[in-house]
Amino acid sequence: MCKCIKENFYTILQSSANFTNREAILGDLERYGGSLDCQRFRDVMMYSLSVFSFAVPQAVNLLADTLWRPRLLESEVSTVLTLGGYKR
Repeated sequence: MCKCIKENFYTILQSSANFTNREAILGDLERYGGSLDCQRFRDVMMYSLSVFSFAVPQAVNLLADTLWRPRLLESEVSTVLTLGGYKR
């Protein structure tokens, strides 16, 4: 089962050029036996991805796609801003 820290999870892996929504991303990650962790600090974010050895290339592609080609929808940005305590 895919495990992600819920608070930090909302800042990543929402949608991308190749994944239309978070459920599609999680579905692929679960197929790879995936476990994802994201730690964020003021000036850095760290990602930890654990998968079955046969699925390393696919999991790295999934992570790269969501980090380098995210679809930043207004609803996703609003969610992140709300979780982060940002006031407009």
